[in-house]
Amino acid sequence: MAENNVPVVVRMPPSPTGHLHLGTARTALFNWLFAKKYGGQIVFRWEDTDKERSKTEHETEILEGLKWLGMDFEKESSLMVRQTESLGKHTEVLQDLWERGKVFPCFTTPAELEALRDEANQKKEGFVFWSPFRDEERSELETKMKSGKPFAWRLKVPTNETVAYSDEIRGETKVNTATLGDFVVARSDGSVLYMLANVIDDHEQGITHVIRGEDHISNTPKQLLCWRALDVDPPIYAHIPLVLIRKNENFQKDE
Repeated sequence: MAENNVPVVVRMPPSPTGHLHLGTARTALFNWLFAKKYGGQIVFRWEDTDKERSKTEHETEILEGLKWLGMDFEKESSLMVRQTESLGKHTEVLQDLWERGKVFPCFTTPAELEALRDEANQKKEGFVFWSPFRDEERSELETKMKSGKPFAWRLKVPTNETVAYSDEIRGETKVNTATLGDFVVARSDGSVLYMLANVIDDHEQGITHVIRGEDHISNTPKQLLCWRALDVDPPIYAHIPLVLIRKNENFQKDE
C-alpha cells in the first residue's frame, strides 16, 4: 500500500460539531497504525468550516477520547491545523479554476432544481443535473454575477467519461460521469465546500494516503475530478468497512 521511497503522510480530519463516535475513533486508529508501520507522518486537521456547530468543547472531548484510546495526536502529529486557516487558499484555487474554465457559476435556483428532481422521480429516473450554464460565454456569466443574481460554483464535469481508480481495499473501481453531473464546489461568496476543500487541503499538506470509511466511496469519483481539475496527482485511497451494530431480535425491553 505504501510506495517505495515515498514518505507516508496521512490525515485525521474530524469535524468538531459533535461528540467523538466509534467511526471516528476507528478511522483514527487505522491512520495511526498505518503511519506508525511505515514511519510516516500524521496531519491532524479540524474541519471547522461549520461555524455554527463547531465548538471548542467538542474538540477537547475528541482529543481526550483519542488520547484515552492511546493516540495522542497533540503530541505526535506532524501538523495540527484548522481548515478555516486555509480559506484564503481555497478562494485562490477557486479563482484559478474559474480562470482556466474548470468551474462556472450556475444560476439554477433551488426551486428549479427541486422541480427537476420531482420530474425525474415521477419518471422513476435517477436525478443527474447538467447545468444549462456550463457552456455559456464567460462574459455572459460575468454579467449575471455582477447583477447580483444568486448562484453556486459548479465543477464542469466531462460528459460520459469513466473515472477509474484502484482502492487499496475494494480494488478496481469505475464510475461513469454520466451518473455525477455538474456538482457544486463553492458558494457564490467564494467559500469552498467539502468536496473541493478536502482536495485542496490534502494537496497543500502533502497527503499521500486517504484512509477513511466506505461511506465516503461516493465522494471519491467527484474528488478525483477535482484533483484532475487542479492538474495534480491524487493520493492513494483506502475505504475501510463501516462498523455495523446488529440488533438482537431476541432482546425484549422490560415492561
